[in-house]
Amino acid sequence: MCFTKKAHYSWSHDSSRRSGIAKKTVTNFTDALHQSVCTNLVIPRYSPLGRIENIIGPNEKDTGNLTLRFDYHPEGSLGCAAPGASGCAGTVPYALTQHFDVDAEGHTKASGTIDTILFTDGLKRVLQTKKDASVLEGNAALDRMIVSGRIVFDEVGRTIRQFYPTTEALGQGPTFNPVFDTSTPLPTVTDYDALDRVTKLTLPDGSLITTAYGFNPDRGSGGGDFTPISKRTGYGWDPAHLELPRPKPESQTPNLGELSVP
Repeated sequence: MCFTKKAHYSWSHDSSRRSGIAKKTVTNFTDALHQSVCTNLVIPRYSPLGRIENIIGPNEKDTGNLTLRFDYHPEGSLGCAAPGASGCAGTVPYALTQHFDVDAEGHTKASGTIDTILFTDGLKRVLQTKKDASVLEGNAALDRMIVSGRIVFDEVGRTIRQFYPTTEALGQGPTFNPVFDTSTPLPTVTDYDALDRVTKLTLPDGSLITTAYGFNPDRGSGGGDFTPISKRTGYGWDPAHLELPRPKPESQTPNLGELSVP
């Protein structure tokens, strides 16, 4: 059994969707303009676990092609039967998204799909993202995968280092790329205090953004409102969380090589 929801707009535009009652999933979307003169149908398909497996958009609904295809691999790299199976040590779970790829004239490109691969850990943190791209190397545009920069976490799971992206040849998508970009510029480094607030951000060019926290007197009694302010930026917030300009202390004049936010 399905339920259909529909909206009709004053300019004769209708939008509707049909939902499956079993998994509370949407089985299709329809946009119709001026009594179905232009009808756009989007059809998603779900796995037995309720995850979207593919989507057929208006341009592909009669071609046999999939607009989007999703593939999930909690077991990690190819060849692993299950998470933690023999020979799979060090593999990282990933999900694959494939976008149907056509040129400006609507012809299918030789590459077939534009792939995006997302690697995550057991805490649902994104560890790495890979995307198909055309990368200029010398004077030639080559098909490569752009790999997001490596991330380093501290002992409590906070991001403390973010490295620059790298590239790799095609065909290595399902395998986590362990390479750190060690060239200049350096990674972005983040320091925290005991309350997980950012106290210093060191940018790749060596510039610093520092933040200090304190307590401001409120506007009435002069007592503390227990709302932290940034001494570097010179702004604070009242109890209603409205931003209030405050004079910047003379002691906060930045040193050479530091970045001050006005």
